[in-house]
Amino acid sequence: WGYYQRFPFCERLLAEWRQRRGVDPRVRQGLELLASFQAAYPEGYEKAAKGDWPEVERSLTKIRQSLGLAGESAAIHDEDARRVRGFTDFLLAEAYGYGRGDPEGALKRYTAAHDLFRADGDLWVAAWLWFYVAQFQLEAEDFAGAADYARRSLGEAGSAAGGEDAPLAERDSELLANAFRLLGDVALACGEIPDAARHFNRAAFYAYAFQAIPEPADTYTMAFYCEITGRIARSAARLAADDRAGSH
Repeated sequence: WGYYQRFPFCERLLAEWRQRRGVDPRVRQGLELLASFQAAYPEGYEKAAKGDWPEVERSLTKIRQSLGLAGESAAIHDEDARRVRGFTDFLLAEAYGYGRGDPEGALKRYTAAHDLFRADGDLWVAAWLWFYVAQFQLEAEDFAGAADYARRSLGEAGSAAGGEDAPLAERDSELLANAFRLLGDVALACGEIPDAARHFNRAAFYAYAFQAIPEPADTYTMAFYCEITGRIARSAARLAADDRAGSH
């Protein structure tokens, strides 16, 4: 799926398989569930007021059941099956958080996804999952929780999974830009202006680097740069407006 934008190749691939004749009925059921998920899942980073979350949850739950992935994750040993289980845990966490409005249910599923990927040695995905928890906490105005999970994300990335301890060319600039932008938002909400400025500077730096390191800019990296800098600019504009209002 495309978190910030649709990926046409994936959509064409699914459409092609849905049109094929002679597909096993069980496989066809899975294709239809995937298509339902794809249509229901919201495009872009603002999840709360978008998407058909009940359908996201329904289609993912049925996919997991049809693949035998609904039980305890410890009983799942196939590598691909564990990855599917982990990613569906993550997406169901979003459905619980943004669809049901159930933060405890969401955190349980975010954590299950994180722990599965970490146990399998995929620290990069694990670090990303802690960022998504941090973003969810920020949107719920749990600023302490958001900062905690953002720092966990940065710490888990470290030198092994694209963190700041790695050489610049090996860092995941997208993850770092997101984490520092979030820490800037938290600092700003708490009135810690110097810290906010420092974090926002790091976020803008990494958003810029994401367009050039290690690959040239493309539509995704440019859209991401506009998102990060746009968020920072809107925060700065609100702060300036508040300052002007207070001076009167």
